[in-house]
This record gives sequence, C-alpha cells and structure tokens, in this order.
Amino acid sequence: MEQYVSLSLQPLWDKYQFEENIGFGAYGSVKKVKNTEDYKYYAMKVQNLKDLMTQVPNNYSNEFLRIIREISTFKLCHPNITKFYESYFMPLIQYANGVIYQGEYDYITKQSDGRGRYIQSDGNVYDGFLKQDKRDGYGRSIFVEGDYHIGEYKDDKFHGQGRYYWKDGQIYEGQFVKDKKMDQDQ
Repeated sequence: MEQYVSLSLQPLWDKYQFEENIGFGAYGSVKKVKNTEDYKYYAMKVQNLKDLMTQVPNNYSNEFLRIIREISTFKLCHPNITKFYESYFMPLIQYANGVIYQGEYDYITKQSDGRGRYIQSDGNVYDGFLKQDKRDGYGRSIFVEGDYHIGEYKDDKFHGQGRYYWKDGQIYEGQFVKDKKMDQDQ
C-alpha cells in the first residue's frame, strides 16, 4: 500500500538558472530562467503540486488528471504558448513500510518503471533504472555501512558488468550473476 506524500518537480538547478519572477497566478508562478546548456532564456511555469493536490480533500485523482491534461495542453498548439520544450514531473511516494521512491511511475500497474531512486527504511539507496518495481538496467546502490555497487542489475539483483566497493578500500570489478561475483563459489 502506498501513500502519496507530495509531487515535486525534478531538480532543475543544474540545467536552469532562475533569473527573476515574471508573474504568478492561482496555480503557480512563471519565472525567467536561463538554460546552462544553450544559454538561452525561457519562461518556466512552476506549480506547487502539493498545494494543488490537497486543495480539495480526497480529490487527488481528479486534480492529478487536471495537471496531466494541462501539461498535455502545453504540448499542443496554443496561441499563448510559442513553444513547449519539456516537462519535469516526477512523483514522490512514501510506502507504508517507510520506503520512499521518486521517479518514473506507471500509474496503471502502480509500479516504478523507468529511472528512479529508492530510499529504503534502513537508509540504503538505489538510484538507476527499474522495471516493474525491481532494479533492472544500469544503476548504483549505496549501503549504510559504507559499501556501494555501480553496474548492471536484473530482477533486483547485481547481474552483468559492475564494480563493488567495500568501505575498507577493496574493489571488485567484473561480472555478477544473481548477486554473486563470477569468480565466487556458487
């Protein structure tokens, strides 16, 4: 069972520099931003999604659909929008067991699917690709005790090329199969 604690914008601080406020309205503000990659200026609409989602109690699904429709409208031709470039919209979900997830999420299957980050209740962190709520693809795990793994995952296990770093300085680089090093006794 999951509990939605908020919805937030994906961090943009590396890609955009916020220059000034242009305006504001009932659903958010418009800011003048400078893209640090192409050095052009853009207008960015910033919405406080937590406030939007909680304006009407127990109306989350309707508000969520309204927000998605608005983002979709931006992608269409509209006389007040010269061009829509991108949308940064990622859920932040806290599960009943204390796990926090932020990233791409399939609202039909109710599973993480795509790029995301899990913060386990014990403090361990996974950042990378997921498929049907499991680590799958390239990613990294950072463990509370100080070890970490960077590499490929399949079915929620280290699987494929990777590097494992122990806090004492040891490093293993090579193939993993179902969480085991290839040179490890099976």
